[in-house]
Amino acid sequence: MRSQMHLTLILFVVSVAILLVFGRYSVVELPGGVAFHSGDDHMITQRVAWNFFSTGRPEFNPGEAVAANTSLFWPIILSPVYAIFGLQNAVMAVITLSCVLSGLTIVLAVRLLESPLAQAVAAVFLTLTASFLYLGPTAWEHIPQTLLVTLAFLGVLRASQGQRLPVVPISSLWLMAAAFLVRPDTAPLVALFVGTWFVTERNYAKSKSYLILAGLCVAPLVYLALMHAFYGEFVPNTAHLKVQGFRESVQLGVYHVTSSRAGIFPLLLLVLLLLRPRDAGAAFVSLAGLIQVSYVIAIGGDVFFGGRFFIVLLPIVTVTLLRELEWRSSSAFIRRGVLAALAFVAMVSFAQFLTRPNNNAIAEQVRIADALSGRIAPQDGSVGLHYLGIGYHLPAFHVVDFLGKAEPVIARSPAKFGPLGHNKWDYDYAFSAYEIAAFPFPAFRVDAVAQPDYAPPDDLDLLGPWMSAAYFMSTAKTHTFMRPEVFGNSPGGFGLFVRNDLLDRFGDLGAN
Repeated sequence: MRSQMHLTLILFVVSVAILLVFGRYSVVELPGGVAFHSGDDHMITQRVAWNFFSTGRPEFNPGEAVAANTSLFWPIILSPVYAIFGLQNAVMAVITLSCVLSGLTIVLAVRLLESPLAQAVAAVFLTLTASFLYLGPTAWEHIPQTLLVTLAFLGVLRASQGQRLPVVPISSLWLMAAAFLVRPDTAPLVALFVGTWFVTERNYAKSKSYLILAGLCVAPLVYLALMHAFYGEFVPNTAHLKVQGFRESVQLGVYHVTSSRAGIFPLLLLVLLLLRPRDAGAAFVSLAGLIQVSYVIAIGGDVFFGGRFFIVLLPIVTVTLLRELEWRSSSAFIRRGVLAALAFVAMVSFAQFLTRPNNNAIAEQVRIADALSGRIAPQDGSVGLHYLGIGYHLPAFHVVDFLGKAEPVIARSPAKFGPLGHNKWDYDYAFSAYEIAAFPFPAFRVDAVAQPDYAPPDDLDLLGPWMSAAYFMSTAKTHTFMRPEVFGNSPGGFGLFVRNDLLDRFGDLGAN
């Protein structure tokens, strides 16, 4: 028992350390100190958390009832961190918390394996997957969701040992209800848990079961009531942003599941299904995996790397697969071969991760936000953004989201060309509805439009959001573009469009 605790502690420390050292987040040196930036989408949630701490309302722009955050409760849960840390240090504190939650999820899952070697290899494998390297340090709500769902499945797997049908403990139901509150797209898995619990062990014939069901219904009712109270609607703004035809969604979803963006989860699930597990718990996990894949296909997949919609089941599918292989193979040589293969895949994944280029776009825009906030004031106008998470570094400014996540009119506009969730924009509307003082923009797009032989297509929507913005600004003449170099950025990187009447505020930097 003591040796198991020592192993668990060692694996936990190793996992957290790897995520903190190699995980994907940004540390940006500024003239006045250091700025931290997690995953850009999580930084949207982080700004909502700051505003909830400051105003008592979970809004991206104070006074605007728009659910730019995909989770209602996660920013509320995170908001007390600002009572201890400052605006920037809070981000690093939350990144550390996220790594701790990720490490805890991993070590709790691998404890299900019997062999210490299998536990160690599985823990390192999970830590080095693209899913955890990309998402583990972000503090995105997928991380607490994954911890809660993993705990719920562990309860099922332990209770189902030796049983003909899966056994769902009541504690697992409450854990899934909590996961739903953290991220409502847990709903398909919640339905599996509740349905399985209700029809097995004759729970449908027990009066107490209906009291438990009534208690579980409190979670969605509270969520819907608070969503309506805060935002006047029941779904986040991204639900409108991603609306499209079912056929198009399925096509995009299938493409995502079969691409590298989905991570290694689909392959692990496929191997588990090919093994045709007879254990009730493993069959339950397999069914959950199929439900999750079906859900991801139905919603059109995702544009992000790391398989964020699959990380929720990645730990439990991994250990279930390894446990099946442990049980089926009497040969120690074969078992070690499987673990060696898993370790090799982990190393390849890690090498690919390390060789991917750094996201300089984040660091460059953080530097611009720092320079901007010292030269213009909130009353001068809004700041426009395509990377909405950069708004965290401009807490006093009203932010206009060019891609619609925090802008309800754009979110409800017709879809145009581009990946799902990033295919809606309307610069005519944005610049007429808001007084935009400045916005970061990549210089190579500006330079492309400025070429003498540049000719836009007849259908400007085919340009995509970035080139559409570059072409729009080339004809508007209301803003002047400041080159990236004056902010210390790379020549083709991010510069800043500044409204002409504010250009003199940047005289110490210079403008092109």
